[in-house]
Amino acid sequence: MRRERTPRGTPAAGIDGQRFPAGVRFGAGSQLEDDVILGAEAGRSRRASGLEIGRDALIRRGTAVHEGVRAGDRLETGRNVVIEEDTSIGDDCRVWHNTIIGSECTIGDRVSIGANCHIAGLTTIEDGVTIADGVYLVNDPHPGSRTHLCARGPTLSRHASVGPNATIYPFVTIGVGALIEAGSVVVGSVPEGLVVGGNPARILRSVADLTCPLDPLDAGYLAPAAEDGHRASSLAGRPSAHRSAAARRGGKSREPDDRAGHAERAAENDHRAAVAKPELDRREHDLDRDQADRKEGEPAELEVADTGRAG
Repeated sequence: MRRERTPRGTPAAGIDGQRFPAGVRFGAGSQLEDDVILGAEAGRSRRASGLEIGRDALIRRGTAVHEGVRAGDRLETGRNVVIEEDTSIGDDCRVWHNTIIGSECTIGDRVSIGANCHIAGLTTIEDGVTIADGVYLVNDPHPGSRTHLCARGPTLSRHASVGPNATIYPFVTIGVGALIEAGSVVVGSVPEGLVVGGNPARILRSVADLTCPLDPLDAGYLAPAAEDGHRASSLAGRPSAHRSAAARRGGKSREPDDRAGHAERAAENDHRAAVAKPELDRREHDLDRDQADRKEGEPAELEVADTGRAG
C-alpha cells in the first residue's frame, strides 16, 4: 500500500504535484493512501467549489470526499468513508470505516464517529461528541417526498455520547453531555446530562449517577476533564455517583469532601491492573444494588415531538 505525503510548507494543490482536480487543497504533512477520490460529485455543491483539508490529515483507501467539503487539521478517516458536498468538519476529527456523512453537515472539533454509521445531511454535531459504531442519524420526516423541504438532521450538543446501533430522528436535540444507550431509538429531544435508552428512548437516570466498577477513585463517571474543561465544570457542583448511591441506601459516602485533584489522578491512573479483586467485587455488588434500587421506580418517558415518520 502506498501513501503519499504533502511537503512541509504551504498547502499544495496536489501531493507531489500530481493528479488532483483543480481546487483541491491539502495542508502540509497530510497522507493519502491509494484509491482516494477527491472532489467527487463535482457540480453538486451549492456553497463553494473546490475542497480543502487542513494539515496532517490521514485519508485511507477507498475514501471519497466531495466538492465543497472544508475540514480542519488532523482529520483521520478509515477505509471507504464518504463525506458529501458542503460539509464542514473541525480539527482533530476521526471518521471510521464505511461511514457516510451526508451533505451540508456541520461537525465541530474533536468529534469521533465509529464504523458503519450514517450521518444524514443537514446534521449538526458539536465539539467533543462521540458516536459509536452502527449509529443512524436521520433527517427526513416525510420519506418518499420529492422536495425534501422539511429535511433536517438532529443536533448533538457538546460532549454527548451515542452508543452502538442507536437511531436518532430528525429535529431531535441531544443535550450537552447526554448519553444515548446502545440500540436506542430516540424520537424526542434529550435534556442535558441525562441517560436515555430503549425503543422509544426513555429517561433512565442522570449521567452524574453512573458508576464504573473498575474505577478506584470516587471521581464520578467520565471524571477526566475534556480539553475545553466542560465536563469538569459541569460535574463540579454535583455529588459523585458513589456519594449519591450511598445516600440512597442511607449509608455514608466513602468520598472525602475535598474533590480537588480527582480528575488529574484519574487521568494518570491505570486502574485495570491496580484494583484488587476484593475491591472489584465490592464495587460490582454496589452497582448491582444501585440497579435494583432504580428498578423500583418507573422511568419517565421522553416528551415526543410530532415529527412524523423518519426514514
